[in-house]
Amino acid sequence: MNMADRLSSFVVETTFKDIPADTVRFTKELALKTTAGMLAGSRLSESKKFIAYIKEKGGKSEAGIVGDSFRTSVENAILANGFFAHISELEDDQYPGPTSDITIFPVILPLAEKLGLSGKELIEASVVGTEIMTRFSYYTQPRTAERGFIPLPYYGVIGAGIVAAKALKLDKEKTKATLGLSFTQGTGSYVNIGTVAHYLESAWSCRNGWVAAEMANLGFTSGTNLEKWLISLLGEDGVKLEAIINDIGKSPFFIHNIWIKKYPCCGLTHRQADSLFMLIKEHKFTAEDVAEIRVDVGTTDYEACNRVDPADIESSKFSYQHILSAVMLDGEIDMDTFTDIKISDPQFKAFRPKIKLIAHPEWGGGSNAGIPRVTVRFKNGKSIMKEMDQPIGGNKFPLTSAQIVDLYRKYTRNILTEEQISRTIDMTLDMENISDLSELINIITFRN
Repeated sequence: MNMADRLSSFVVETTFKDIPADTVRFTKELALKTTAGMLAGSRLSESKKFIAYIKEKGGKSEAGIVGDSFRTSVENAILANGFFAHISELEDDQYPGPTSDITIFPVILPLAEKLGLSGKELIEASVVGTEIMTRFSYYTQPRTAERGFIPLPYYGVIGAGIVAAKALKLDKEKTKATLGLSFTQGTGSYVNIGTVAHYLESAWSCRNGWVAAEMANLGFTSGTNLEKWLISLLGEDGVKLEAIINDIGKSPFFIHNIWIKKYPCCGLTHRQADSLFMLIKEHKFTAEDVAEIRVDVGTTDYEACNRVDPADIESSKFSYQHILSAVMLDGEIDMDTFTDIKISDPQFKAFRPKIKLIAHPEWGGGSNAGIPRVTVRFKNGKSIMKEMDQPIGGNKFPLTSAQIVDLYRKYTRNILTEEQISRTIDMTLDMENISDLSELINIITFRN
C-alpha cells in the first residue's frame, strides 16, 4: 500500500475507541494549553492589527475568533486563531522535527462550532492530524532544516488539512486529495525567525489546510504520489519513507513527542533557561555575582537566537541574551519579559553582553541539536555548569496535569474571569463526555 493510501485509511478508519487513554488525556491538555496561547496572543499589539484586518474584510458569520467577540467566516477565524496561537510563543513543539499543536487546535475549534462537533470528534481529528504531521517532520529531519524550511508551518499545513478532512468526514479518496492539495501549500523559512512573518507562516498553514480539505470535498483532485514529492524535495537519503507509515495507529502515538512550553519565547531557548533556573536555585547567586554566562548550542539554535541587542519585541523572543537576562534579573519569564520597556531597560542592556554563545556544528543540524551546556563564571573566578537534553515539559520530564492547568491559569488570568477559567478547564479536560462544545467555544470567543 502506498503512502497516500495508508495515511488516508488511518484517518478515515480511526475512531475515538482506537485512541489510548493517555493519548486522549495529553490531547486535551494540549488543547487547554493552546487555548491559553491563543487567548494570550490575541492581546498583543500585532494581533490587534490582525483583528482589525479581519474585521475590515468581513466574511460570512460562521465562527468566533478566540479572544474577540467578532464573528467571521471559518476561514478567517482559523487564520486569526493560528496567528494568535503562534505570536504568543506558547506553542508546544515536537523535537526532533519541530511541528506544533498550533496548526491543529486553531483549526478544529472553528470547525467544531460550524459543524457541531462533539468532544470525542474534536479529539479524533486532533489526534490523526497531529500523528501524520509529526511523522512527516520527524522522519525528514534534519534535511528539511538543512534546505532552509521550517518544519512547523511546512508540515503544519498537512496537519491542518487532515484535521479538517476528519472533521468534514471525508472518504478515503477525498482525504488523499486533501493530502496532495495540502502538500502544495508548504511554506516557512528560517529567514523569517524573529519577525512577524514567522507567525503569519503558521497562520497561513492553518487556513490553507482548511481550504485544501474544502477543495477536496468539492471534488478537486491532486497528485498523491507523496513518496515522489518528498524525494524530489529532500533527496532519497533525506527521508525515511517506510518509517512514516510503519505502525501508524499503534501506541505510542507521536503526539507524545511534543514538548510543552512554559515560557512565551522560542523553544530553542528553554533547555538553557531551565538549566540557569536550576543553577540559581541550587547555588543561590544573583546577577551581581556573575562575570559571564557561556551557552554552548547547536548551529541552528545559534543562528536563530543569537541576538545581543534585539531590535524589537519579536526579536527579543528569539534572543538567548535577553531571555537568560530575564532569568537572572527578574527570576521569571512571562509575557511582560517581551516588551519595549524590557528591551530598553538599562539593567537588561548591561547584562545581555555577558551571555556568550558558542556554536557547535559537530552536534549536527536541526533544532535543539546536541546537549547544550550553561556555564556560569563568577567574578571570584569560580564556575558552575549544567547540561539538559530536554527542558522541563519535554517527554522525558513531562509536566503533570496540575502544572499544565497552572500554565493555563497564568496566561489567561488577565483575560478571563476566575469563573470562566475554572469552567473552561473543567470542560476541556472532560471533553470526551461533552456532546455540545458551544459553551466552551462561547466563553473563549467572548460570546458569554
